[in-house]
Amino acid sequence: MQRATKYVVGFLASASLLCGILLIRGSAPQVPSGAWAPAGNMAAARAGAASVLLQNGRTLITGGVSGSSALASVDLFDTTGSFCAAPLCVPPASMNFARSKHTATVLQDGRVLVAGGIGGGGTPVASAEIYDPAANTWTVTGSLLTARSGHTASLLQNGAVLIAGGDSSGVAQSSLEIYDPTSGAFAYTVGAVSCPR
Repeated sequence: MQRATKYVVGFLASASLLCGILLIRGSAPQVPSGAWAPAGNMAAARAGAASVLLQNGRTLITGGVSGSSALASVDLFDTTGSFCAAPLCVPPASMNFARSKHTATVLQDGRVLVAGGIGGGGTPVASAEIYDPAANTWTVTGSLLTARSGHTASLLQNGAVLIAGGDSSGVAQSSLEIYDPTSGAFAYTVGAVSCPR
């Protein structure tokens, strides 16, 4: 009798869990696997832009090139599945500098570091800036020590950002830089990558 009671209790617990999963699944929007769906248009056509997922679930798309001009404008892909447009949402402020082929990195506090790239004059830039999603503002921060584009930027466990490689006026780079969000400055690391890339 005791054994039968355990089986009944186990069955009821499993059935309750399954019903809960089905209720949750039934109320969540279904996204078809392997399918593309339209999501509206960005404010500007752009190539060479950078994008990052913000902590609020939105995607920030920065800069790029439209035609032959680098852009300072920014787009925001909303959690509704479309691009942000007034009056439903406040479009993000433009960057201080037009750039493409740059990096964008979400810092531990939710702000975004945008660094380097190709500027409006078609040459690599060393400028960097910080986007604060809460205030919707861009603030200039310390510059890269080497102007570069096509580099990588990786958030480290200590909150710093490692900048590696890239191109500077047609020369592949092997140098590494670290951005310290506390001081707002870049510094070269000891050593470099084994070959320019």
